[in-house]
Amino acid sequence: MNTQAEIQQAFTELQSGTFIQS
Repeated sequence: MNTQAEIQQAFTELQSGTFIQS
């Protein structure tokens, strides 16, 4: 389950172009 913090981090990484799936 993704927490709100993890979702926010993923979104920020997507906008930074450094999105990495763990």
